[in-house]
Amino acid sequence: GFELMHDILMMRNEEYRYHVRLNEQLIQRNLANAASLRSEYTIPVVVHVIHTGSDVGEGENISDQQIIDAIAYTNQLFKADPASGFSGPDIGLELQLAKRTPDCRPTNGIVRWDFSSNTAYVDNGINIESSAGVNELVVKGDTRWSNKDYYNIWIVNKIDGADGTSGSFTAGYAYFPGASEEVDGTVLLATQLVSGSTTLGHEIGHALNLYHTFQGDAAGGLNNLSCPVNDDCNTDGDRVCDTDPHVRSIFTCNKDETNECTGNPLGDVITNHMDYSSCSEEFTQGQKDRMLTALTTLRPGLVSSLGTFEPPQVPADPICTPIVENVDNSFGMGPYKVVFNTLDASSGTYTTEGAYVDRVCTQGTTVQPGESYTIEVYTDLNEQKVRVFIDFNNNGDFSETGELVFSSNAIGKPQIHSGSIAIPDNP
Repeated sequence: GFELMHDILMMRNEEYRYHVRLNEQLIQRNLANAASLRSEYTIPVVVHVIHTGSDVGEGENISDQQIIDAIAYTNQLFKADPASGFSGPDIGLELQLAKRTPDCRPTNGIVRWDFSSNTAYVDNGINIESSAGVNELVVKGDTRWSNKDYYNIWIVNKIDGADGTSGSFTAGYAYFPGASEEVDGTVLLATQLVSGSTTLGHEIGHALNLYHTFQGDAAGGLNNLSCPVNDDCNTDGDRVCDTDPHVRSIFTCNKDETNECTGNPLGDVITNHMDYSSCSEEFTQGQKDRMLTALTTLRPGLVSSLGTFEPPQVPADPICTPIVENVDNSFGMGPYKVVFNTLDASSGTYTTEGAYVDRVCTQGTTVQPGESYTIEVYTDLNEQKVRVFIDFNNNGDFSETGELVFSSNAIGKPQIHSGSIAIPDNP
């Protein structure tokens, strides 16, 4: 389903098209640093089970254990565990079910939503190609958690009326970074989230900017497949140089079969997780580099998210209430990114997220007394002043001596307000 949904948005949604193109430039610019990235990254996930009133463990209302087992299998896929039949490089990714909600309540990362009153959903699920069922926004609108702090996975009964038990069906789909928060995430049929299925790993690949290995083979339409253009492997096809261009291979797992696009045997491309074959076994080093670059460059909030940690003592409520004026302006006011130590958190502006966003439960970093750390606050469009406070004694009062830790009146637009914050010896 990725190819269909991606192509639709590329044609119809100017903002998505802009972000996909901009993000590709950012990935290409940062790929050179892939070797210096950490060896392990954890992605906090929340699984939304959209059921039709059946008991837990029946039908699409799949059990907690089935979800846990499917995620564990996907983590074996990312680890390239040979005991599970996988090969290739260890990607260095692990999916973990969230342990805290956005408002600091404990959770097991699995949320169940009863859609039994929605007849269209009960009968046909989500629609992507047909008119039957409901638009994905109906399901995602009231259920999603912030995609800056969690990766959302929706488990549905059907897509276009098919549940995945027989005939042709869409197993699931995901979006590239750059999709709006309203739709970003993965949708999977309940029948496909099982241990032994590589579908979730395939969709997470898309979520981290991997195209299909056969990207571009349908330039003439699905009824006229041909070899993808591959003049420059960095910018053509799947934008990965260690995956040969080929035509999608749904019905073969024969590595010795000739690749009509290269004249050589199909080889490992036929077992790549981003092909459509039934013998999915591996990612390549080039795909690993692209995925981790996309994660750290385009989804950095997932790296610094606190979603996988047990809820802590909740910090004191601020004594002062922020005074915000012009909340309805459309001039891009407010910071859109803050980098501090290991924290790399992005947000929208006034018009997209409101004037004040409390993310104390989902984003944070640990600093040491007596050390100094770089601070970067990104603002856009208009010249803006920046103030950063740290409530060292956790009493909710930010006006105390020493708690204003950074000021910037730098002019220019867009602007990166940068400097250093020194942590006191006895904060």
